[in-house]
Amino acid sequence: MKSLEIRILFLDIKISRKEAKESILWLRLLRDMNQEFTTEFEKMIQECDELRKILSAIINKA
Repeated sequence: MKSLEIRILFLDIKISRKEAKESILWLRLLRDMNQEFTTEFEKMIQECDELRKILSAIINKA
């Protein structure tokens, strides 16, 4: 049973990483369409990228 829980957690982390990648894509598109908010979008893109890197590190160490 515990093995199944670990597998589910691992899959959830992989899904979260994909969601972070998709969020980066959307934020870049929004940034390109709204030039006056470039700095705000850059901050959000950077945070999503950091989250993606953290999730990738967890996946690679597992």
